[in-house]
Amino acid sequence: MRLALGATIRAHPGERRSGDAAVLRTTANGALFGVVDALGHGEIAADVADIAVEHAMEVALVEGIGGVVRRLDEALRGTRGAAALLCLVVDDTLEACGIGNVELRTVGVKLPTVVTPGILGHGARGHGLSRLRVFGGRLVAGSRLVLFSDGVSGRLRASEGAEVPAQAASAMLLERHARPHDDAAVLVADVMP
Repeated sequence: MRLALGATIRAHPGERRSGDAAVLRTTANGALFGVVDALGHGEIAADVADIAVEHAMEVALVEGIGGVVRRLDEALRGTRGAAALLCLVVDDTLEACGIGNVELRTVGVKLPTVVTPGILGHGARGHGLSRLRVFGGRLVAGSRLVLFSDGVSGRLRASEGAEVPAQAASAMLLERHARPHDDAAVLVADVMP
């Protein structure tokens, strides 16, 4: 199964760097992708987001998405922490895990989205990271997943911009729905025929 991925990030107005980031990692038979929202904004938040993305680009994927998220929690210990929604696709199967204020919208596929409360980097103090809520399902050609941080309004609909490619759709959705006083990230994943 082929995926077309696109992401658009915007820093908090007046800041040079964003504490929101996107993970876009392809593998031989799938991908790891998602959004990260470091707590706060500015340089320190951007540094935390950079750590999260760097770790996600290198972490072993053999333990599934639960293992990826647990390793990310460890990598962010001692930082202010982050929310994140990460998806691992292998062949046509998606496995996902969200921690904190991150959202997922879909078109063409129904996924039982359940986000775990807490903060990555705060471990057991993160209100339930010991019991990660992993969800998933089979992807079908023509479906679209839209992941976004809390810097984007929950009014976003995944069907908006369905006629444009993933990268252009992520930019359009961010432009339409970004909150005026926060970092913002939108990631679009299209399942190609």
